[in-house]
Amino acid sequence: MNEISIDNKMVNKNTSGNLLLPAEKLPECWNQEERMSALFSPFRSKSANPQDWTSKYKFWHNLIYEWLKYTMQCSFSIIDLNEAFKRRGCTPLCLVTVIEELLRNNEIIQETDFLQEPCETWTAWSIDIFIKKPIS
Repeated sequence: MNEISIDNKMVNKNTSGNLLLPAEKLPECWNQEERMSALFSPFRSKSANPQDWTSKYKFWHNLIYEWLKYTMQCSFSIIDLNEAFKRRGCTPLCLVTVIEELLRNNEIIQETDFLQEPCETWTAWSIDIFIKKPIS
């Protein structure tokens, strides 16, 4: 593991160069095997147990945002997240679902959408929104 300095604070990087959260920024349950095993497993059907699904989603949502804030990043990939949250050699198997939900809720956008040229007029914007990308 390597250390780098960001704004005069030392942060850890794993071997692939991704920034890691320090232990004090990790949730209290990070060292609880049973809890983390459940949180690292794939999501089950939301309709089967909506309360557990929501709890698991909020855990990862908050941890991702904490990691982004700490590392001062505004973009990431699933590979980045898998590396950043690797625990005892295991990567979370649920992050694709979390990312899909973040996209569905418009909390994040894909890089291609972010880099898209803005419309120059209200008419161009209207055409883009209502004709090119109709409401689904």
